[in-house]
Amino acid sequence: MNHGDYVSSQRRKAAATAGKVLASELDIIEGSRLLSSLRSEVDVPDGDPDFETFVSIDSETDSLPVGEVRGSWSQSALDSLEPQLGKARSWAVAIAEEALRNVVSRLSV
Repeated sequence: MNHGDYVSSQRRKAAATAGKVLASELDIIEGSRLLSSLRSEVDVPDGDPDFETFVSIDSETDSLPVGEVRGSWSQSALDSLEPQLGKARSWAVAIAEEALRNVVSRLSV
C-alpha cells in the first residue's frame, strides 16, 4: 500500500467513524478519541477546526472511562461517574455535531 492509498483508507475510516457517531452507533466520546487519533493520518492541515474539536473533546474527557476500558472498572466506580459522563456526552454532542457532519462530507470517498 502506498502513502496515498493509506491516507485514503484512513479518511474512509474517519468518515465512517463520524457517521457512526451521528447515527448513535458509537459513543460521542469514544468516537472523538478515535477521530483525534486519526488527525495526523488523514492529511488535514494542522489546526483543522473539525479535528481540533475532537482533540478538545478527547482532552477534556480523557479521565472518563468509555469503550473497552470500561471493562477494567468496577461497576460502583462506573455508576459514580455516570452523571459526569452524561454531562460530558451532552457537551461533546453540542460542540461536535457540525464537525462530525463536515468530516463525513469532506472525507467520504
